[in-house]
This record gives sequence, structure tokens and C-alpha cells, in this order.
Amino acid sequence: MNIGFVGVGRMGANMARRLKDRGFPVTAVFDTNRAAVEHYGYSEAEFLENTILFIRPVEDAERVLSHVHDAPGYARVGNFRHRRQDGALIDVEAISYGFELEGRKVRIVVINDVTEQLQIREQQEQLQAQILLGQK
Repeated sequence: MNIGFVGVGRMGANMARRLKDRGFPVTAVFDTNRAAVEHYGYSEAEFLENTILFIRPVEDAERVLSHVHDAPGYARVGNFRHRRQDGALIDVEAISYGFELEGRKVRIVVINDVTEQLQIREQQEQLQAQILLGQK
């Protein structure tokens, strides 16, 4: 089993080192996370000072909180919306896995921006609908 590790908040690279020390084959380490800082436009400090609701639209808060799950060994996949610093909403796929490490519940979360894929899928569906209407 390979783990692509994304450090969240204060645990970052330290958590990845602890996982490696315990024999987990960690394949990549990102500490809160240059890619996220660049993609979202928030500073690292802004990410670290806030909760998971910070990048969510207010109307999504209840759904987000109902999706949070701390059970070790439980993988979750879900699609959500995130808000970038410029106000733009993006669609993301969140993949997470919870486990216990040194007596603490932790969660590895990988976020994929799927905005473009969803836009392409919608365009394909619209085109298909137009083609079907043209055949009638």
C-alpha cells in the first residue's frame, strides 16, 4: 500500500516522517501545501488559522459537517465546493482516510479540483441532448 501524503495544518511533514518511521511507504510529502496556497490564493497562515469551513460556501457548512468522520480505517470520498480567495467556487473531490497515530485520531485528505472535468461532462451531456433532439 502506497500513501501519497498531504500534510494538513500543523502536522505536515512531521506526520509524514512518523508514518515513514513506522514502515508506511509514504510516496510524496506536501506540507500545507504550496500547491494549495497557489491554487486557492490563501496564504499558508490563513489555512493554518482556520477550520475546514474556511474554504466552504456558507450554504454548504451543514453538509460538510455531516460528512466529517473520525473512525479509523474508514475511507471517504465526496464531492464538495470550495471557495478560492478571489471568490470563485471550484468543485473538488475529497478522498480521506482516518487512522490513529500515537494515540491521536488523524486523517489524510487528498483534494482534487474536478471543476474542469465536470464542465466538460456537462458540455458533453448538452451536446448529446442536442444530437438526440436533432434526430427526432
